[in-house]
Amino acid sequence: MLDLLGQGNSAWNTFLQRPELAGPVLLIGMLLLLMAIAIVATTWAKCAKHQAEMSLKQSMVERGMSVDEIERVLKTGSSDK
Repeated sequence: MLDLLGQGNSAWNTFLQRPELAGPVLLIGMLLLLMAIAIVATTWAKCAKHQAEMSLKQSMVERGMSVDEIERVLKTGSSDK
């Protein structure tokens, strides 16, 4: 068999000798990739939401709103979800 990695008994050679493993290996690889993408996307969305909330709070403080007003605005916004 073709020795692509220069190793006589490598995992790559085993894979090349057993092409029936290509489907399951690719399927598992794609599932792992999709899981990683989902984790990154979820984390990114949470960070973006948190940043937007912090920006809103900062702008309300800069406008001179009281703590009670800020809490009321935030409670109103969270009850709409």
